[in-house]
Amino acid sequence: VQKTGKLTGLRTRIPQVMLSQSLVHAICQEIDTQSKLTRLMSQLEVCIRFLVNLGGTAVKGIDGDTLLKDFCFEVLLIDASVWNNEIATTTISQHVRLCHLQSLFMALEEKTNGSPLDNVHPNYRSAIPEKVMKNLQNALSVIDSNVLLPVLRDLLIDQLCSSKWPADANLKEYLTFTAQVPLDEFDWFDSFPEALQLAHAYETLQFISHSQ
Repeated sequence: VQKTGKLTGLRTRIPQVMLSQSLVHAICQEIDTQSKLTRLMSQLEVCIRFLVNLGGTAVKGIDGDTLLKDFCFEVLLIDASVWNNEIATTTISQHVRLCHLQSLFMALEEKTNGSPLDNVHPNYRSAIPEKVMKNLQNALSVIDSNVLLPVLRDLLIDQLCSSKWPADANLKEYLTFTAQVPLDEFDWFDSFPEALQLAHAYETLQFISHSQ
């Protein structure tokens, strides 16, 4: 799903938000067998592909606040006993909604394969200078992290695992070039610090993620 761009397509269909770290931790604790993890990942892929492949009119009728459990029961016609015993966990059934699909899928992918961010090249892991960090801290109150973080993560994984791009290039420009959403049309993106470079991309992601 990640490699075929389905997660990007999902974001354009249903706005995605991040699951809290406490919920992610609870879900990972509840998945007690490899077979359950595999079955859950497979079901999430089915959901994502279904939503991405829906026609524009049909997808507008689907609310991102719909519980994933209800969507699987009512639209994908998953049997309740199969869902409860073989696929899902209590936390997923109670808390995960369609707007959390991307976040849950990426968290479980990391649980399965390790974080793809571990492969980011050292050129793009430099510390953020103190003055620029203060500007970033000030911008956090207006930045929409639910939009920005997936775009930044995609940039790191897709483009910055080798040293092909200049580390001193403007991070904001590269985000604009590679994003599947029009970042420069969002008012909050004006507050993203111009002084941030590709060299700071990894630390920028880490800082914003841990500031949520």
